[in-house]
Amino acid sequence: MGKDPELLQKSQCPDLSGEMGFYTWNLSSDRCFGDDVFTRLFSLDLRDVKEGVPIEQILARVWDQDRPRLARAIHQAITSGSFYTETYHVLQRSGGYREITAFGRCLRFSDGTPSHYTGFVVDASTSPVVTGETPIEVHSRAALRLAEDQGLSLAARYLRSVLGVLDGDARSGS
Repeated sequence: MGKDPELLQKSQCPDLSGEMGFYTWNLSSDRCFGDDVFTRLFSLDLRDVKEGVPIEQILARVWDQDRPRLARAIHQAITSGSFYTETYHVLQRSGGYREITAFGRCLRFSDGTPSHYTGFVVDASTSPVVTGETPIEVHSRAALRLAEDQGLSLAARYLRSVLGVLDGDARSGS
């Protein structure tokens, strides 16, 4: 008896819901709204973002050297209506930077006027959307980080072994 295709498809598709932060920027009011993941990735106050903040407040969190490239890419997406994907660094409350990948598109009114810019952001270093990792790899890496953070050297060693096996399977096509 064959496997249920719907069940098989669901088991192969990673759960990305906790990894993605969603946003919408109303161009006419210059207010950007986002969910809790978006605000965490950008180190912003959730209450402020739920009420809408100017896009400049969000762009101010972007690393100075990434900002001009990001501004050009956003402008291009607004003027052309094309899909947008960009990776850049965002300042965190700790003072360090987090690499973010954003995906979006500018929506238009029926007359062609740009109206809303909407999309999602992910942590570029950990999201399966960016890294192409399977769910077991994502969870194994997360468990390894926890084991290392808690000084559990034996558990960390076993998790590195698991990741090595998974990496070997990926290279061999198994």
